[in-house]
Amino acid sequence: MEQFLQTVPLCEFSSSMKTGLRSIFYSALLLLLTLSVRAQGPPDQADEKFPVLTFEETEWQWGQIEEGDTVKHVFSFINTGNAPLIIERAKGSCSCTKGYFSEEAIKPGEKGWVRIEFDTKDKDWGHTDRNLLVFYNGESPKPMEVKVIGEIIEPKVEAPKPNGKDGELNLGGDEEEKDENGNTLFKWR
Repeated sequence: MEQFLQTVPLCEFSSSMKTGLRSIFYSALLLLLTLSVRAQGPPDQADEKFPVLTFEETEWQWGQIEEGDTVKHVFSFINTGNAPLIIERAKGSCSCTKGYFSEEAIKPGEKGWVRIEFDTKDKDWGHTDRNLLVFYNGESPKPMEVKVIGEIIEPKVEAPKPNGKDGELNLGGDEEEKDENGNTLFKWR
């Protein structure tokens, strides 16, 4: 048996076996590196600083308003994050809805505001709502939304008031009132 062991080299491998072992070694090494990186996880987000826009209310109901009037409301918010908050823009749901906002940076823990204005001129009567998308420098690119809700009613039309002689109504056109001598006392247009 000793003679047999001396004639067979212990560490001699064919070239194809060497290639196979080398592939297994590198695959195992790659697997270990991948697992060690995953074990570390993503960077600690507690170290990152982001503002957080937290509205005190996100909806406001105005009740009823006559068509042609403008609804205005201010939404207050607090920066509950850990970095200064900057509002980049406020986009209304249509051309009749405008947004205004605090232009200065809002420090963590401080308050800011967003104002929505909705012009009801030429809008249909009945229930309606309008929203405002508020874009800011937060962690997520998704904007925050505030909304005003209410009812547009028919505008009140005042009846013409008597302004002629003997309580007659002046409904347009030129009219004159003269005294007994024919002198013009009043002229309506």
